[in-house]
Amino acid sequence: MNIVSIDPSLNHTGVFTRVNGLLDAEVFEPTGKDRVKKLSQILLHFVAYAKGGFDLCLIEGYDPGAKGQQGVIQGEVGGIIRACFEARGVPVVEVPIPTWKSITGIALKKGTKMADSDYLNAVATKYKIRLQTSHEADAYLIFQCVRMSARKLLPQVGAQNIRQRLEDLKIDLETLYRDWE
Repeated sequence: MNIVSIDPSLNHTGVFTRVNGLLDAEVFEPTGKDRVKKLSQILLHFVAYAKGGFDLCLIEGYDPGAKGQQGVIQGEVGGIIRACFEARGVPVVEVPIPTWKSITGIALKKGTKMADSDYLNAVATKYKIRLQTSHEADAYLIFQCVRMSARKLLPQVGAQNIRQRLEDLKIDLETLYRDWE
């Protein structure tokens, strides 16, 4: 399966892909300061990106703690990206933030002393992959969370919901897990 995993943001959207067995990561950074212009850049980028022959799109769920303008922007960015893939017939699986952090066991928590380099080193140590930014790492950990949810009956409600969504999409979970190794 060709899979794209996305950590959406107005300023730094992390993207991790597995296409024909090859892994890649990048960060899309819209330019300028105007919110609407950045949103239009995100739209154009992901309209084109969604044509990439993906079988599945994984995307970070909305932050339950986002309030006010932050919540609005998060909704706009996430909605645009989700719609781009759905419009191309690519199923979207939302992965709640607490779920991927809990299942992978690695999280860069705001307000803590963990530096980006420590976070990237933790990902590299646990998963044997070296990523360049925390945005790429977040997208990768979303990917790993879904992979683990497909393979194991994990106790977290979020993991069970992910597994159910994959089953609803009629995705062979055992093959999906093996394909991702």
